[in-house]
Amino acid sequence: MAPLSHFMRVDGVYRPFTERQVQFLFRQLVDILREMYQPPATSGPPATTYYHGDLHVTTLGLTGATLHLLDHRVLTRVCEVPAPRHRRRAYQCCDWYTDCQSVDIWAAGAMLLDLLLV
Repeated sequence: MAPLSHFMRVDGVYRPFTERQVQFLFRQLVDILREMYQPPATSGPPATTYYHGDLHVTTLGLTGATLHLLDHRVLTRVCEVPAPRHRRRAYQCCDWYTDCQSVDIWAAGAMLLDLLLV
């Protein structure tokens, strides 16, 4: 499995994905975020929701046509994050977004731009 950023570099030059490729990858990213924040219901205790806080093109990987979250070690339970902030300045959201979900969704939007415009 190679990081998504690996596919953005061709012969040492960064190339954006096509719009169709980005739509395909972004849908998968939204599904990953949905599963982190709205895990499937179980018959037992409520499922735990997780916050990533370091989403960017090198923490996502591709196997064939399937997008994966590579960096699981930074996942934190949402209830344990007092003041969520993205670890990379380029992906930090505005200060008025103070919940975990907003931080990760803002980073997903920044990645969308990276995939299209780099």
